[in-house]
Amino acid sequence: MIRDAIARSLERRPIGHLLVAGLVTVALLPGVARLRFEGDLVDLLPRGATASRELGRYARTFGKNDPVTILVTGGDAVSLTELADRMVGTIGRVRGVRSVEVDLGASMPGAGDVFRLLDDDGFERARALLRPAAIDESVRRGRALLLQPGAAQAAKLFRADPLELRRLLVPAYKRLGAGLSVDPGSGYFLSPRGDALVVLARTGVDSFDVSRSRELVRRIRKAAAAARPRGMSVQLTGPHAMAEATERMIRMDLTRSSALSVALVLLVFAVAFGRLGALASVGPPLALGALWTTGLAGYLLGSLNAISVGFAAILVGLGDDLATHLYLAIDARARSGAPPRRAAAEGLGALLGPTLVAATTGSLGFLALVRSDFLAIRDLGILSAAGILLTALAVLLVTPAIAALRRGGPTAPRQTPAIDRGLGTAGRWLGRRSRVVLVVCLASAAMAAVVGPPGFARQVVAVRPRSLEPLAVQRELFARFGGEPGQIVALSRGKNLEEALEQNDAVADALRRLSKRGLVAGWSSLQTLFPSPRTQRRRFLVRDSLELAAAAGVLEARLRAHGFAPEAFEEALNVLRSPASEVVLPDLASRDWVVLVERHLRRVPGGFDVATYVRPTSRTPAERLGRAIERSVPGARVTGYPLFEAEVRTLLPRDLGRVGLLSLTLVAATLLLHFRRLGPALLAVGSVCVGISWLLLACPPLGIEWTAYNLIVVPVLIGIAIDENVFLIHRYLACRSVEETLREGGRAVLTTALTTAAGFATLVACRFDGLRSLGTTAAIGIVACLFSSLVVTPALLPFLSSAGGSATPPRTPPP
Repeated sequence: MIRDAIARSLERRPIGHLLVAGLVTVALLPGVARLRFEGDLVDLLPRGATASRELGRYARTFGKNDPVTILVTGGDAVSLTELADRMVGTIGRVRGVRSVEVDLGASMPGAGDVFRLLDDDGFERARALLRPAAIDESVRRGRALLLQPGAAQAAKLFRADPLELRRLLVPAYKRLGAGLSVDPGSGYFLSPRGDALVVLARTGVDSFDVSRSRELVRRIRKAAAAARPRGMSVQLTGPHAMAEATERMIRMDLTRSSALSVALVLLVFAVAFGRLGALASVGPPLALGALWTTGLAGYLLGSLNAISVGFAAILVGLGDDLATHLYLAIDARARSGAPPRRAAAEGLGALLGPTLVAATTGSLGFLALVRSDFLAIRDLGILSAAGILLTALAVLLVTPAIAALRRGGPTAPRQTPAIDRGLGTAGRWLGRRSRVVLVVCLASAAMAAVVGPPGFARQVVAVRPRSLEPLAVQRELFARFGGEPGQIVALSRGKNLEEALEQNDAVADALRRLSKRGLVAGWSSLQTLFPSPRTQRRRFLVRDSLELAAAAGVLEARLRAHGFAPEAFEEALNVLRSPASEVVLPDLASRDWVVLVERHLRRVPGGFDVATYVRPTSRTPAERLGRAIERSVPGARVTGYPLFEAEVRTLLPRDLGRVGLLSLTLVAATLLLHFRRLGPALLAVGSVCVGISWLLLACPPLGIEWTAYNLIVVPVLIGIAIDENVFLIHRYLACRSVEETLREGGRAVLTTALTTAAGFATLVACRFDGLRSLGTTAAIGIVACLFSSLVVTPALLPFLSSAGGSATPPRTPPP
């Protein structure tokens, strides 16, 4: 048999096994150098959700070249604007920065543009301003203003717009600053209280290029710090800063979780067995398994994201299970008097089958995640599934080879440890109470069904880790400039610019109607400054119905009556006598209104996309508003994190069912092929299911809520928690004694489960919320499954004997 041939080769040439491990290392090591850390949070979005596809398209279209946002605080309005002017020069010289914007890039529209930009409500207000009495009141107010001291600037404004027509645009103008408040007097991105200012650095760097984004953010941060005076603070946010911070978080998470996982696993192993020398046989294959998997990730995926980076900590915990059982099998034979090489060969022969089955079932549990809609979870499943098999290979090659090369004679047998005697006693007690335990299992399952699963967390996906510095800066922006998170985006598309603007106008008109129904709190639309040509021409017709020439005559008469020379107001009078009818379109190549245009308009393959940013009222669910917009404007698509979260809540149960069914099917099929009997396979799977039911019952009192990441724990547990039952069932089928099964194998089961739980628990140290919830839930689930393995499985083992027949036992009895 292959098993015997492998055992004989180990006994004759253990160094050959180490050479094979070395060759695998050489083959996979170049992949480590190819591995990148991906800061693209779009990869965390599920592919099967419509809202997430639209959100991904929006993020890649509009976020790709979004400016770097620089928040400056710690001064008054004068010092802040002076610093902003200096930053135009210092940051503008940074490589990769195309321009630095401290205002909207254009002055407020002139009086001649007013009628092109007014909506229906605006025209009603304009009609009121053009009445003779209102004209006379405007001239009187202007005269009174000019009589005040220091009225030179007021005189200039009065001559350009004596009827204050531009005042009709001020409300819309204030919300055009890319989500920021704009000082109407200076045009700077200045907070309402004048204690904060924003500078926007437009770049030519793709924010999805993490390495270039990292360098760009570093250079901008250095230039901004050099320009700021003492006492002022400069902070960065935006897609480039997010990419840089996310990559840094991923690197730290990988380093921290991997180091903690190794430390905790080895500590548990040392405490459980009291032999630090044994770490020399267990530690190297764990390190090799993680290294090989990292290299494979470099070849297969090329990059790690915020979720898949957790594979290393998981592998250390899972791989230790295999190494521990194999080491104990070898150690037991060495203590019985066998020479090191023979002990290693016999232990490998005895545990080769169970090790491969345990590794396969664990791998299949993770492999089932390929059915998930979440790309990041799929990557984690692929890496963990491949990593478990690679770690199993490393354990089978290295652990027995190291043990075989140990010097010294047979180790003298020692007294059975107290924990083993206690586990044996517990096994004898449980073996006599099989029916009681069976009733408890059925009751647990019934209670879990009645209580139901935990509720969903407020943020199901949490693609934006709360601890990231750029997100903290965004929250400060909301606090200082007004606004709040939770906006949604209505996307209009057209084969040409005119078609896209027409659909965008339809969205803006629908939002006005929905606003009157109390569904919309506010919105920012490109229509405010650049309506479609059709809308502009329609507004010119409405303007012509206002009898502007007559209003010009009244204004000229009232100016003369109040002592003004009408010639000084010739420009304003010409706006009324001969208003312009030129259609104005946005220009992506122009510096005029560059911030507004780039925030709302992008050229895409096949046409143009226009984005309108919408804030629902506090009483309006985002999904309800999104549906209302799409019903009102056929062809428009609405997306945003609130809609995305709502859609994911409906997708997750389907995702769980699909992944769970595949995991259960693959694991059950593997166990049936191995045991060749239904009973052992059913017991192994049933014990894990009982542990999962205890996990579900524990979640509500522990405050655990479902997210897209910890929900995968349920199907994954089927694969990774079953190996303890596989080893116990194998041992029982060889000795037919529950007491001996727990006395000889219980401590290994206890240790391996705790090391697996420790591997997952270290994910709590990660900064990404999804990994923390995954680690917490998995650790609790593994402990629940451990309790089931030590209570339920031993109690039900006698049913295997009473059912008759026997699985094919290993040729060499397990230790």
